[in-house]
Amino acid sequence: MNRKDRRAAGKRGGAAGPLTSPSGPAALAGNLFAAAVTHFRAGRLDQADRACRDVLTFDRNHAHALHLLGLIAFQSGRHDAALDLIGRAIALDRRNADCEFNIAQVLRALGRLDEAAAHLTQATELRRDYAAAHLALGDLHLQHGRFADAVPHYRRALAQQSAPAEAYSNFGVALAALGQWDEAAAQYRRALALKPDLIDTYRNLGRIVLAQGDAAQALALTRRALAQRETLEVRALFVQCVRELAPSDIDDELRALLTRALAEGWSRPSELSALAGELCGGLRDLSALASDRLLVALLRSAPVRHVALEAVLTDARRQLLARAMMPGPFDALDEGLLDFACALAQQCFINEYVFACRDEEAAQARELRDKLTAALASGADIAPQSLAAVAAYGRLHTLTHADTLLQRSWPAAAEALIVQVREPLEEREIRQSMPALTAIEDEVSRKVQRQYEDMPYPRWIKAGAVGQPVTIDWYLRSQFPSAPLRASPPRSGLDVLIAGCGTGQHAIETAQRFTGARVLAIDLIPNLKLIDRRAPNRAVRWT
Repeated sequence: MNRKDRRAAGKRGGAAGPLTSPSGPAALAGNLFAAAVTHFRAGRLDQADRACRDVLTFDRNHAHALHLLGLIAFQSGRHDAALDLIGRAIALDRRNADCEFNIAQVLRALGRLDEAAAHLTQATELRRDYAAAHLALGDLHLQHGRFADAVPHYRRALAQQSAPAEAYSNFGVALAALGQWDEAAAQYRRALALKPDLIDTYRNLGRIVLAQGDAAQALALTRRALAQRETLEVRALFVQCVRELAPSDIDDELRALLTRALAEGWSRPSELSALAGELCGGLRDLSALASDRLLVALLRSAPVRHVALEAVLTDARRQLLARAMMPGPFDALDEGLLDFACALAQQCFINEYVFACRDEEAAQARELRDKLTAALASGADIAPQSLAAVAAYGRLHTLTHADTLLQRSWPAAAEALIVQVREPLEEREIRQSMPALTAIEDEVSRKVQRQYEDMPYPRWIKAGAVGQPVTIDWYLRSQFPSAPLRASPPRSGLDVLIAGCGTGQHAIETAQRFTGARVLAIDLIPNLKLIDRRAPNRAVRWT
């Protein structure tokens, strides 16, 4: 068997037909290599390894045996050995596209992506119709955010042969990033036809459909995805879709999902507060208010932005205060009404106690607050409904002996109010640990600082979910696909400066959004909800 025959035998897995000579070293090497290929395809890697090494005893320059040994090493997790063996095979046979393709897979596993791309390019030059190499090149370019480079490789690969559903989905991602939405949508649909459980593909298709103005179809795609698996990204898309609907389009199932979205923080709660307010705007009596789970979720999450509902809630607060002032066990308040009373108190904390208050009502609130303070000092029992009524008119952490509230046992609904005591204490500790860059000396800055320390409006409870983190390089290329972005970020990562944190929400979401980035947030105000000090991101204030 000559060199050409051996190469053909290797590509056909050893099925080369009758040997040209019944004996001799070359013939024996050919038979051994054919056996090695058979063992390899059957998953018998040890036997395949031994057979390849036997081949090399007869022909130490047997490129196919070296190549197969490299594949065995790769599958066994010995990447460095695989790199050496396949590299030796390439040195012996520089026209073998399969060697170029397989060494690229090893380099990808080692994180040497630029070198992998070079070998894949060589594979496509050696064999123009090498669909697998084109597909792998498309994936590499997509990974780096080079969408314009990825598209022709996907197009070439998918025109030649069928591919996994993920390949069509990735092709759609590249097309969508270039603004070719119709073709991207077609690729997403093709992927879903092959594999209906590709959750990210539902999301990507839904985003296109939503951008094209069909909120109902986008919502239908999102609900199909949610029924299979609830990812952060699909939840966020649900919020985007439902915001485009009129209140009359919200059925009971959607209302339940909307309630969960608010309660569980599927996005910034402020994004859903207007719609939720509209849906709850027709409620009037106390029992109806207390039994509406969407309303309770809204009260705990974001400021109410519906004028009529605000008036109803203002009246409900007055009624609850009046009942708390009555002697006895607060009219045997049931669990649902207590839950609502505590949620209303949380709403008042969020909206900085903006509800209108009559003089007589304010006097009653002060009287109940004094009673609560006396109970804290003496250690007397405190009814949860009284705590809720006081919390609806002022900040609990400003009470004398407020820290003793942390030492008492409360029902779950009231426990949520105790956060108003616990968090200010934690923020006070964080404030002392945060580094300061300069002193604040001018009067205007001092006034701004005092204003936001006292009332950091809009106050928020939950940061929005940002989904799977991405590199800044990928993010910039996806936002500006036509921009000449040539330099990749250094391997050590990038430093991101946020000059002015607002209430801290943006700083936290930025830190969660990007991988390999160190976020430095600077602000006048030290008592913001900021990033976990254990994370590689940090917050700094001017003082």
